[in-house]
Amino acid sequence: MNRLLIASLMCLTLVITACGGGGGFGEDPNPPEPPGPPEPPIVTDVRAGSGFGINFQENVLGISPDAIEATESAQLEVTLVDESGNLVSSVVTGEAAYNFSSNCLNSGKATLDPNSTIVADGGIVLPIYTPNGCSDGGLGVATPDVITVTVATEFAGTFTFSGTVTVEAPTATSVRYQAPTDDSTAPVFLGLAGTGLLPEQALVQFKVVDEGGNDLVDKDVTFSLIGSSGDTSLTTFEDVSNAQGIVSTTVLAGTVHDNVTVKAVLSATPTISAQSNGVWIGTGLPHQDSFSISTCENIEGGQYDGTSETIKVILSDRFGNPAPANTTVVFQAEGGQVEGACSMDYAFNSGAGDFSFCEVAYTSANPRPTGAEADLVVPQASETRANRATVLAYSVGEESYVDVNGSGTFDDGDGDQWTNLAEVYSDENENGQYDSGERYVDGNSNGVQDSNNDALEGADKFNGVLCEDTVNCSTLSSSSTNISAQVVMIHSESFVGAWASDEIIAGTFDTALGTFLSVTIPDTNGNPMPANSTVTLEVSNGSTFGATEFVYPCTSEPAVFSFIIEPDGATSSGNGQIVVTTPKGNASTINFAIDD
Repeated sequence: MNRLLIASLMCLTLVITACGGGGGFGEDPNPPEPPGPPEPPIVTDVRAGSGFGINFQENVLGISPDAIEATESAQLEVTLVDESGNLVSSVVTGEAAYNFSSNCLNSGKATLDPNSTIVADGGIVLPIYTPNGCSDGGLGVATPDVITVTVATEFAGTFTFSGTVTVEAPTATSVRYQAPTDDSTAPVFLGLAGTGLLPEQALVQFKVVDEGGNDLVDKDVTFSLIGSSGDTSLTTFEDVSNAQGIVSTTVLAGTVHDNVTVKAVLSATPTISAQSNGVWIGTGLPHQDSFSISTCENIEGGQYDGTSETIKVILSDRFGNPAPANTTVVFQAEGGQVEGACSMDYAFNSGAGDFSFCEVAYTSANPRPTGAEADLVVPQASETRANRATVLAYSVGEESYVDVNGSGTFDDGDGDQWTNLAEVYSDENENGQYDSGERYVDGNSNGVQDSNNDALEGADKFNGVLCEDTVNCSTLSSSSTNISAQVVMIHSESFVGAWASDEIIAGTFDTALGTFLSVTIPDTNGNPMPANSTVTLEVSNGSTFGATEFVYPCTSEPAVFSFIIEPDGATSSGNGQIVVTTPKGNASTINFAIDD
């Protein structure tokens, strides 16, 4: 080889070495682009159904169990697998949306947990199916619910298939009384047949339901009366539940006072039953002897406006049953302010028994009735004292009688055992009789206060329902009349008037003459002091025995308080003090000497 050829080969070798290395002459100014994301996998065989491995069932929705009671649940199963039955993931399918539908799901009579549309990355979902009224409506046959699932995948296409769950016929587990009002404890009031003052029949309803509280149709129920002692009756003794599960019968009032309930029994299962609230059959009218009014009369209102007290009225009919709801009582006051009316309401299961009542507020205000100047040493007749306001309450009712023969009606067998009422008036001077100028309720609009409310007939007549007396039944007048009661509200003054005590002689109490001290404590008008005032005794000689502090009671007359002061064994003198403090903090004091 010649030297020129050798030199040329060496030069070529050097050039190749310089160009081929990475470190001899710096970085490549144009590096290659990074690789892009991988192409989606080519899915050749994804199948949908339930189970996996050898247990895979293609195009079958898994349901376990496939027959359930109306109160049970079933688990659904959907899987996506490859050709070998192995669960596939989102790497193969992409995101998958599972949508379930059925008649019961679509109508809200069944639910899926978590919900009817599920988005999942994996190849399996296991929602819980729960019926919620998905039944035959109480017809007694099982309900098949075909559930269809559609699986939409990102890479593997869409699959649709279904399965069937059978919801067994629900079983009646209870019969429920359907109260006619929001007060589920209130009785139903009916009037005695022929009185016409109250409804004389009442619809009584029950509902047949399953364990889940769903209405059941076509269930046979029988009815009976419980507690009847008269001629109360039912229009039907059996019924079949309608689409709302309702069965019903009607109670018909008789001519005899009664208190009944209706019992409903499921014919197929006699141990399943229910009873209605009471159905009371009465006159529908309160009577005079059962007009009750009560309050705390002596309020600290002589020197204060706005002192209030509640007046309560309780009304009963001739059988002692509560007057019907919404029976109205009207009020008027000689002085102060009283609410104009109230309507009967109920206090059921109150611990003291059931009763009907209504209440109004009375408030101290002008006018305050005036009276003669109080003689506080000699107690006065009540009508001469100031600050005593008569409150009249009245309602429509009937006169009272004694049912001598127990017939339930006023008839010849009762003789003259009844009380004829005058027209209602306000006895403002408290003398027990009507006097000119006192307000009254002119029932017959003749401009006169009649002592006989049957003045138009010229003779005393019985005003009440179910009157069968051949002589004393009202014909021109009414089978009802105004009945009433009244209470005297006292605007008590805040300070004590003259203290009255026979035991304190010339201001001295001598224990040698006795140990019992009795004190009458009126206000400056000779009326009682305000209720809830405190009365306290303190002594500096002798010793007390028993109570030394009392609370002034609710009363219409001055209260008397008694203390015991005993000698302390040594002859001496000292003092006693009685302090009366009103609810508004006004104090009155009497001081007296004590000798022993």
